[in-house]
This record gives sequence, C-alpha cells and structure tokens, in this order.
Amino acid sequence: MSYLILELNIWEWNAILNLFVILAPKNPFMKKIKEYFYLLPALMFIITAVVKFTTPSAEIAKSAPAGMAEKMFYLGVLQLLCTALFIIPRTMNLGFFLICSYLGGAMAVNMTTGQDAVPPAIFLALFWVAMYFKKSEFFYSAISGSKNN
Repeated sequence: MSYLILELNIWEWNAILNLFVILAPKNPFMKKIKEYFYLLPALMFIITAVVKFTTPSAEIAKSAPAGMAEKMFYLGVLQLLCTALFIIPRTMNLGFFLICSYLGGAMAVNMTTGQDAVPPAIFLALFWVAMYFKKSEFFYSAISGSKNN
C-alpha cells in the first residue's frame, strides 16, 4: 500500500506550510483555515474514540494481537480526555503532549504486533501541523527559549 502523502520530501512539505504562512495574512479565507484547522484532527480523534466505545468486532480483532481488546473502552476515554484538553485553549499544550504520547504508543504497539504504523503517524502529523497553525510560538519557545532570540 502506497501512501503518497508521506513520499513528499522536506522541501515540498516546507513549501506547502509556507503557502499557508504567506497567504494567511492576506487572504481572510486562508486565515480562517489556519485558525480552525486544529478542529480537523481533533474531530477525527473523537470519531476514533467513539469507535472504541462501540467496539465492533473488526476493531476487537484488529487489536487482539496486542491484548488490548478488553481495554478499548478505557482507551476511548483516554482519547476523549486528551482531545478535550487539546481543544481548550488554556490546556492546548498539555493536550498536545498527551496526544503525541498516545499516538507514539499506538505506533509502538502497531510496530511490535506487525501492523501498519502509518495511520497513527498521519494523525500525529496532522496534530503537529494543527499546533503549528494555532500556536506557532509554541515551537519557537521549545527551540530557542523565546521568539525574539
């Protein structure tokens, strides 16, 4: 299975992100996309949590090798909690760290059980882009201590 989105090199990704950065201040539509993009991965994450609550047989069979079939409800609650923290502006940083940790664990479990680790990686990339669009100063402070340095 080929994932075309992952075959872009770093310069192509940089050009795509710069398109939003350059056009956003000038175009009100792009400004709104940049402002509300964080809701897209959050909504997708909420949908996957609801799937874990309903636990269809396909989802149970998919997670059975990892021994997590009986813990789907608790994983769904954890996902909803992390997403709620990510959506609330005051706790967005904490929610972002928790979601990154959750998805990193999902990738590790998928890789150790021989499953595809790309879907959690795509979710993780969407959350990183959303965080960059919503709070780009978060990345400046993590790298240099402040935006002015």
